[in-house]
Amino acid sequence: MSETTTETPLHLQQAEGLEALAALIRNRPEIAETVRLALAYLNSMVPSRVEDGRGAMEDLVAAADATGIVYVISNDRDSCRVTLDFGPAVCLSVRASAERMAGQPAPPKVPAYEPLTKPGGAS
Repeated sequence: MSETTTETPLHLQQAEGLEALAALIRNRPEIAETVRLALAYLNSMVPSRVEDGRGAMEDLVAAADATGIVYVISNDRDSCRVTLDFGPAVCLSVRASAERMAGQPAPPKVPAYEPLTKPGGAS
């Protein structure tokens, strides 16, 4: 994977990369089955360099709401997961640990945190 550069903002690098991937799949449909699982199960943690883990998850939910992307929020004792559905073949899931949701560095004990909900209180 190539390194990000400071000349082009990260969000533009990501968008350009995804557009190039879309063009590749569109122009070479024979690779669709090969990349099916990779695109259907895109998974990530909130990176440690992101200071506010809960804020990052709230931003993800707000972005999905603003653009009409279907999403599910799953809260459990150890983490919060936001899963965005981009159609039947592409899904992105981002997870934040309970520590990140509670605004703490990773302690040895898992703290309780307030579950993330959709705006308006629905989960």
